[in-house]
Amino acid sequence: MPLTLYYWPMSSASRVLWALEELGAPYEKVRLNHEKKEHKAPDFLKINPNGKIPALVDGDVKMFESIAILIYLGEKYGVEKGLWPAPLSAERAEALTWMMWGTTEVQPAVVSYVMHTGERSFSFPKEQRHPPTVDMAKKSWEHLTGILDDRLGRREWIVGSRFTFADVALAGTMSFATMMAGLSLEGRANVQAWIGRCHQRPAFGRAMSA
Repeated sequence: MPLTLYYWPMSSASRVLWALEELGAPYEKVRLNHEKKEHKAPDFLKINPNGKIPALVDGDVKMFESIAILIYLGEKYGVEKGLWPAPLSAERAEALTWMMWGTTEVQPAVVSYVMHTGERSFSFPKEQRHPPTVDMAKKSWEHLTGILDDRLGRREWIVGSRFTFADVALAGTMSFATMMAGLSLEGRANVQAWIGRCHQRPAFGRAMSA
């Protein structure tokens, strides 16, 4: 039975699509209509009671939260394909660490910036925006991208010597931040080069065209 991914374009589901394309595993895509609130339909809420995308079904397994899905796919399907580090290895520990860092440190700064500056559906109306919060988000972004730039100055990929789902997780966040939120990577040449390498992968192109 193929995997089934529930998604809509230009969302956190994109990184799961990217991972599935990297794996080359058979899967089905179910594109939900956000405007029709299909993600709030009773049948979908049985898969993800949070009423958000992405959600993944793999036989009897039902999952949500993109990072959790990436880890699951990596552990079940990615090790033998070289896309996820071996169990109990130092690289596995690093992959988990950097994925969580992206989720708990980078992503909140990006979301905060978008909420107070952007035109996304979840952005605040102009009268509710808070300039000091924007400044704090930009300072966090500068600090965090400096950390990542330093790491990537010594390696081609986030962990080990090859591309893994840790790159998928972080590049997904960084791409949204720069392409959709307008945050700058000026002075972060190593991060820019790494994002370029990620975007050159055929699986990334296929995922973004979904």
